[in-house]
Amino acid sequence: MIEASDAAIRSGVKRDDVYQMFKPVITKLMTNTTPEPGKLITECYDLQRHRPNPEYQELIARVKKEFEAYGLQW
Repeated sequence: MIEASDAAIRSGVKRDDVYQMFKPVITKLMTNTTPEPGKLITECYDLQRHRPNPEYQELIARVKKEFEAYGLQW
């Protein structure tokens, strides 16, 4: 997602700092080694309007808020 890289640049995140910055997220992801079943892109994204559906828009907002706690500025 381009927004994440833009936020990292805006926040002044250095490549060497990313692991420590997101270690809690990485740890959380690594504890659940069974991935959730995937969905078709058309189930989560409106391809005609080029935007996520409301469910995924909410998910994106929650993830952005979580990443703000680690120092990213959106």
